[in-house]
Amino acid sequence: MLRRFARTVWLGRCPSCGQTSMFRGLGSLVEACSACGLRYDAGEGASMGSIQIGYVAGVKFALILIAVELIWGPIAAVGLDPLLPIMALSTLATLAVYRPSKALWVLVLFRFGWLRWSDGRPSDEPRETPPLPLAG
Repeated sequence: MLRRFARTVWLGRCPSCGQTSMFRGLGSLVEACSACGLRYDAGEGASMGSIQIGYVAGVKFALILIAVELIWGPIAAVGLDPLLPIMALSTLATLAVYRPSKALWVLVLFRFGWLRWSDGRPSDEPRETPPLPLAG
């Protein structure tokens, strides 16, 4: 399970077979896995979970930065207003976790059977052919 989690979230691989990337470019998902046929689109609004995961990560990062600033004051010590650096860094943190949060959400949808195979069956039904083992 941890291997699948790492492969899917950090490498952006298909949660079923791990053979192909789920992404085309930086953040857009391909329609389906070319190796096993798992479709990544679960329907209208299904990507909202990944957006919320990224948003929560950005807010938590901002709260940590605010706490650090209130306790030690490193931003004010260099003569800057803390608001702009905290906003900029938390926005960058949100963008940095966008792709992993999208991959995590696809993994959640896959594990709960909300994705479909290319033939229309839900992802919690087994495939006809077992996935290929990962090299190494």
